[in-house]
Amino acid sequence: TGGLPLLSTGGVASMRDGLTFAVNAKGYRQAVAVPPDVLALMATVRSRSDDLNSVGRLAGFLAQTATAQPATVARLFAIKAARSWYATDSARSEGLILGLQLLYLVPIVGAGLAIRRRGPPQARSLLNAVILLAGYFWLMTILALSVLRYMVPAMGLLLLLLPAVLPLRLLPARAPASDGRP
Repeated sequence: TGGLPLLSTGGVASMRDGLTFAVNAKGYRQAVAVPPDVLALMATVRSRSDDLNSVGRLAGFLAQTATAQPATVARLFAIKAARSWYATDSARSEGLILGLQLLYLVPIVGAGLAIRRRGPPQARSLLNAVILLAGYFWLMTILALSVLRYMVPAMGLLLLLLPAVLPLRLLPARAPASDGRP
């Protein structure tokens, strides 16, 4: 492509879509409930889409809006951060997906805490790398249309942490060292 896409090749259009998902039905999206102030902000972004045609202009608009309405912008980005873990572009089956994601995410968080508290240095290094990479995907997803499909690579990495919470009897026995040490 001649460029380096950070998440997708959608660029500004994907960022705007991520800021207008509740007011941009696209014919296939189900309605998404958001607070009235967030809905009004989304409608403003949509009405100004011709003007908000670059990352700089979009960022400037959000910075200006955050100065005037910090709680509204914070709510918008909190919604986007949460939706990153379960949302779909069509907004269908999101409750079911959220439930399934919690089945994964709760043990993953527990594993991360266990590794942080009592894991060996190599495990803590792995944890730090996984958090850094998952954080990158999460941030990019928040900046674009906040849908789970962008988090799929991060989910695979996060699953690497699960052995930290498996009972020891489920883990394979470690082979003794060749020099006789346990």
